[in-house]
Amino acid sequence: MLKVSGKKEFIEKIKSFDDNFNVKLHSVEINEKDLSVKYNFITDKTVNDELKGKILAYCDNITDKTFSSVSVAIKKIVGDSELVINAIDSFIKTNYPSVSVWFEKKDVSLVKVGNRINFTISLDRSNKEYFDKNNLLVEVKNYLQKNFCEEFSGIIVQKEIERKIEIKEEVVERPVAIKKRTITVEELEVIDDENKDTLAVYIEDAMDEGEVCLCGRITKIFEKMTKGSPAREENGRTIKEKQPKPFFIIEFEDGTGRTSGVYFSKEKTLDRIRELKEGDAILTKGVISAYNGKVGYTINKINGCKMPENFVYEKKEHIPAPLNYSKIFPKKAETLIVSDMFTSKETPKDLVGKEYVVFDIETTGTDYMADRITEIGAVKIKDGVITEEFSTLINPMQPIPPNIVELTGITAEMVKDAPKFNEIFLDFYKFIEGSILVAHNADFDTKFVKYNAKLLNYTIDNEVQDTLLIARDLVFGVSNYKLNTLAERFNIKFHHHRALSDAYATAELFIELMKLKKE
Repeated sequence: MLKVSGKKEFIEKIKSFDDNFNVKLHSVEINEKDLSVKYNFITDKTVNDELKGKILAYCDNITDKTFSSVSVAIKKIVGDSELVINAIDSFIKTNYPSVSVWFEKKDVSLVKVGNRINFTISLDRSNKEYFDKNNLLVEVKNYLQKNFCEEFSGIIVQKEIERKIEIKEEVVERPVAIKKRTITVEELEVIDDENKDTLAVYIEDAMDEGEVCLCGRITKIFEKMTKGSPAREENGRTIKEKQPKPFFIIEFEDGTGRTSGVYFSKEKTLDRIRELKEGDAILTKGVISAYNGKVGYTINKINGCKMPENFVYEKKEHIPAPLNYSKIFPKKAETLIVSDMFTSKETPKDLVGKEYVVFDIETTGTDYMADRITEIGAVKIKDGVITEEFSTLINPMQPIPPNIVELTGITAEMVKDAPKFNEIFLDFYKFIEGSILVAHNADFDTKFVKYNAKLLNYTIDNEVQDTLLIARDLVFGVSNYKLNTLAERFNIKFHHHRALSDAYATAELFIELMKLKKE
C-alpha cells in the first residue's frame, strides 16, 4: 500500500529541490486496472521541466514497485482574494445548505500576510452557533489548505440580519396519532409516587419524545454519583458548593421491548431504591427526550409492582403493502449465492422455504428521532439464493454533518434531488412484506425504519435476525465482530458504508453463518 501521502518528510524532500518552492500534495490517484500511480501537487510558482523531472524521479523511487508506472501533475494555484473567497463560498453552499440562506460572498474578508491568509466569515447568530458547536471552521480551513499553497487561519464573527422575510402560510400534513398499547400492572408498592396509576405503555411503542409511563422487570441496576463542584463567585454572587449525589441507571424489559432510564433519587427514597435488584418489577413515570444525538429516558417517579402473570401480547393492526411498486423498483441481484456452494450440497434448513430481506441504512446521525435516513439498500434471499436488490438514496431534508459525509461518502449534492422517505416507504414496505429482516447490529437500523414507518402510521413487525449476535455465538478467533472484520474472515468483498454494498456483504455473511450453524 502507498503510505507517503500524509508524511511531512515527503513534502519536505520535494521542497528541498528548490529553495523557493512552496508545494503541497493535493491527492494521489491509483488506477487499480493497470496499477499506475499519479501524484497531484499544487504550487504557487511555475515549475520547469528540470524540477518536474526531479520530483518524478523521487516519487518513482519511493513508490512500491508493485505499481507499474508513476506520474506527477503539478498545478499552479495562487491564492488571490477572489479565488479564496469563491472557494469558501462554494464549500459552505455545497456542504451546509441551511447556512447558505443567510450567507453571501461579501460576508468573507481576507488579509494576506506573507504566506498566510487570515479570513473572517460573518454569520448571523444561529449559524455562528451552529459553526462553533460543530467546529466547522476547522473544516473550512482544512479545505483551503488542501486546495491552496498558502497557510490559513480564520475566525467567525456575528452579524446582524437586516433582511425582511415574507412568511407564507403553509399547510403541514401531520402524522395520524397512533394508539399505544398498554399493560396493567398488579400489587402496586409505593416508593415515591402516591398516585397509584397501574397503566403503562408498551416499551415497543414508547418512541416519541415526551412524558410516558413504562413498566418492566429490572435486568440491570447501577448506582453512580454526580459530579460535585466547589463554591465559586459568579456575577457578584456566591454559588454554593455542590455535593455529589447518588443516581441510578436502571435497565428493564416488559416482554415487548427493553429500555433504560436514569433516576435521580430523593433522600427519602434512597434506601428503598438501593434495595431494588434484578428481577424486581417496577412502574416508572418519566420523560423521553433527545440530547446531543442520543435518546434518553429520565425517570421522575418509580414504584414497585408485579407484572401480570397472564400477559397476552396485543398485535397492532397490520396494514397490507400495496399491490404494485410505484417509485423504486427491485432489480435482479448482481451477486448470486446458489445452494450448490454449500459443503454438503444441501441448503441449510434455516434457509429452506424462507424469505429473508437483508438491509442496511445510512443516516445523518445516530439519533433515530432527530436524525434522518439518507440511503436504504436491501437484498432478498430465497432458499439460500440472493435474488433481488432494492436501493435508493433519500433526501433527509436536513444537513448532513461533515463527519457523516466523510464516513458514508453521501453528500448534500447527491441527495438534493432524491425522493423523501415518505415517497419511497411503501415500495420498501412491499419489498420486505412477509420476509424475515436481517441486519448487522440490527437494533440501530430497525429503530430508524420502525420510527419513520410509525410516523406514516405503519407498523413494521417482521421477525428480525441480527448477524452481529449470531456471529458472536458461532465465530471465534476474530479481533471484533464489526461487519468488515467478519467479511474479511469469510473472504467476502466489502466496500464499507454504502447501504447496498453493506447489505450484500451482510447477506453473504448471513448465509455463511447459516452454513456454520448447520455444521
